Amino acid sequence: MELSVVVPTLNGRDRLAASLDSLAARAPDAEVVVVNGPSADGTTGMVRERDDVDLLVELSDRTINVARNAGIEAASGDAVAFLGDDLGVEDGWVDA
Repeated sequence: MELSVVVPTLNGRDRLAASLDSLAARAPDAEVVVVNGPSADGTTGMVRERDDVDLLVELSDRTINVARNAGIEAASGDAVAFLGDDLGVEDGWVDA
């Protein structure tokens, strides 16, 4: 099973970095899709500099449901999980 993880964010640069670090450490094979809508805090630049983000989707809409749906459409995995930009994952998270 191929897993895609959709991470919606809005002006969450610092907390998003910690969330992405957690994903990289505990789910390195997952496709990571960050959906950014429309941040003004440097989130876009930070995400583009990371090697562990597979796809960055930029939106003009600030609605979380629009961001989630855009992430689902962009994801290529057999399964899609959502992760808040302020959350991390624990060991075994992918297998749960």
